[in-house]
Amino acid sequence: MSTKLVIECIWIPHDLGGHRAPPYDGMRLTIRWQEQIEAYLECAFDVQCQVDSFNAKESRGRLLCSMRHIELIPTHWLHEGQLVELLASHFGAINTVIYLKISGWGHYEPRNKMPSSELDLRLGQPIGTIESQHGIRQRGIASSDETSSMMAAHASRKALTMSGWEEGGFDVLIGACGVMEQPIPSTSILIQNALGLGKSGITAFDVNQTCLSFVAALDIASLGIAAGKWKRALIASADIASAGLDEKDSKVLSIFGDGAAALAVETIPQSPNASGILASRCESFGEGAQLATLRSGGTRLRVEEGYDALVEGGRFRMDAFGIFKAAAKRLPKLILTVLNDAGLTMEDIDLVICHQASAPGVAHVQKLFAPRSERVVNIFQETGNQIAASIPTVLSTSLSNGAAKQGDIVMLLGTAAGISASAMIIRI
Repeated sequence: MSTKLVIECIWIPHDLGGHRAPPYDGMRLTIRWQEQIEAYLECAFDVQCQVDSFNAKESRGRLLCSMRHIELIPTHWLHEGQLVELLASHFGAINTVIYLKISGWGHYEPRNKMPSSELDLRLGQPIGTIESQHGIRQRGIASSDETSSMMAAHASRKALTMSGWEEGGFDVLIGACGVMEQPIPSTSILIQNALGLGKSGITAFDVNQTCLSFVAALDIASLGIAAGKWKRALIASADIASAGLDEKDSKVLSIFGDGAAALAVETIPQSPNASGILASRCESFGEGAQLATLRSGGTRLRVEEGYDALVEGGRFRMDAFGIFKAAAKRLPKLILTVLNDAGLTMEDIDLVICHQASAPGVAHVQKLFAPRSERVVNIFQETGNQIAASIPTVLSTSLSNGAAKQGDIVMLLGTAAGISASAMIIRI
């Protein structure tokens, strides 16, 4: 037995800042409005939606939905985001939020901290040059025994201790390094073994999206949790940028640092304003593939090409201005898109955890979130660009010092070689 659900609402598109849009073409707006609802209903239930009437001048529409075992909801006048929220709360499963909580976190700093003054001397330039030009005071430099798996395991132990899980009490370990420790086996396997879990059988695999590897891994972990495949996940990122930098390229040499961070997440029951991932977006543009490269370590360069070729291919090359330009071009639209996906505005964001790519890069993100640019966390001066370990280190630091608190809405944001750009909104 089907029941008719009739909802009248005022459609106010988020991308116009909450204002009505009389100039919009009525047919296009009608289709977009209908698709907004269909995306939430038709995939999950036996539901058919039809726009019964639409007034483009007043941005007002009447939607008819047919479904099973649903009582009639009274007429409401709603913002589009509120309409989706109403439907989601009424139907329960119709909700794009992936409910999970951060149960533990931790980061690892290499024992050796190299001040920029020391690097100035090494490069034969006046002390203060690097700090004034690149905005970095110091960075961590991993020693030979501080491998990626060793650092990631240390950070993971902190996260696991905080979580209170029993030993091996999680379902998946995702390695999220920008550069793997070695091609085979995966870094996640090495981390698992370093944790003393080499006989556990816990699923372990790597995810690589260079500087965005952590965000990609968290996205995958959340989807596995949402699908019921996993209940608990450990995500660990570690990078040793210093291993691939060219002493002759002072600009690139100056801004990178080493480090690791880990996050333990687990599923929680659905409830209003519960913790979880509210929205996530990633865009990739292969036209920027040559802006940042590390050619050795895979199958592109082979042993028979000679030692010199392998050494040269093992040096990281980056067009810093090209990367910055690409990021500046992509981020504004991406931010608005993911906000719209979550039904939020810029003002709703309490904290921004962005990739610490460079001092100008962080400053650019701060401008995007003006006038409340203080929401953008900036630790670049003390860490430098830690590749994939950057975003989780900022997140771990913010959770530890109270900058990120329970209930806060936080955006993870960054770009990566490729070029890719990602934005994720989470409620702590």
